Amino acid sequence: MSKIPTDPARSRERDQALLLMFLLVEHDRPFSWKDAKTRR
Repeated sequence: MSKIPTDPARSRERDQALLLMFLLVEHDRPFSWKDAKTRR
């Protein structure tokens, strides 16, 4: 088992960064949270 530190704060930062990139990409076309949930 590899020793990868599970840092909740860092994980949260990464999630926010991914969400931000996702929002920037989706900003060009009409977007709604309902579509995001059903699309997954």
